[in-house]
Amino acid sequence: MQRLVIIVAIAALGAGAWFVLTWKPRVETPPAVAPTTAAAAPAPPTEPDAAPITAAPPPATEAAPATEAAAAPESAPAGPFVVTLGPYTLALRDSKRKLRAGVELTTDNPVTLRELRGRREQLRRMMYFLSAHRTEESAQGEAGKARFLADLSERFRNVVKTGDLDKIEFTAYVIEDAAPGSDAPPEGEAPPSAP
Repeated sequence: MQRLVIIVAIAALGAGAWFVLTWKPRVETPPAVAPTTAAAAPAPPTEPDAAPITAAPPPATEAAPATEAAAAPESAPAGPFVVTLGPYTLALRDSKRKLRAGVELTTDNPVTLRELRGRREQLRRMMYFLSAHRTEESAQGEAGKARFLADLSERFRNVVKTGDLDKIEFTAYVIEDAAPGSDAPPEGEAPPSAP
C-alpha cells in the first residue's frame, strides 16, 4: 500500500513539473472589427505610388519654446522663506519685569515653511515656557540673549522635522519695566483672588 502511495505521489509531482515547464499563457487578441458599410471603410489610394498626405511639423524655432514650457514642471517658489513669531511679552521668573521678544525663522525649504506655519502656536508656547524659567539676571545682556537664543534654537530644531532652519534670530529683545503702580498679573494669568 505504501508503495502505491509513493508511486502516485511521484507521478503527481512529475505531472505538475511537466505542466509548469510547458505551460504558456494564451494571449487572446480581440477580433478585428470589419467596417459595416462601404462609406465607413477608408478608400484605397487610387495611385500605387501615392503617399498619404500629413501636415508638416511646425518649424523647430516655434516648437522649441512650446515644448520646453510643456516639459518644465512648475517649480516651487524659491526661498529663503521667513516666518516671524512675536514680538511677545514674556514673563520672567521671580520678577515683575517682562521680556519683549520676537523671533525670525528662515528656511529655504517650502515644505518646512508649511510645517513652521502649522506649528506656530507650539513654537510660541515654547518661547513662553523658556522665558518662565529664566530669571531677570540670566536674561540680561548679550550673554543672556545668546543663551536664550541657543535654547530656543535647540528646541525649535527638535520640533521641526521636515527640514533645516537656516537661521534663527531675534527681531526684538528688550527687558521692560512693569507699568508703574500696576499689580496686574502677567499675560494669560488670572488675577489673585481676594481673601
